[in-house]
Amino acid sequence: MNLLDVGCINAWEDISDLTIPHLYLKWTIGIINGLHSNSVYSNDAFNASIDLLLNLFPYVARNLSDREIKRMEDLFSLPKALGGLG
Repeated sequence: MNLLDVGCINAWEDISDLTIPHLYLKWTIGIINGLHSNSVYSNDAFNASIDLLLNLFPYVARNLSDREIKRMEDLFSLPKALGGLG
């Protein structure tokens, strides 16, 4: 059985990466797109996602550090198939 066929995900994000504004917004839009496409979120999963977004926002709403700029460059250099943004 292919887990993707039954609605399971095959990727994750490091929480520290989600404090980078671009990745935070990308992840947020992914949740919105999932809701728009009628994907099934349990109430617990949905509420946990909302809690994570709210708790991360104070760390996101600021200028990027030099470390985060380097991390973004690294992620854009990797192909999407390998978890990058390239």
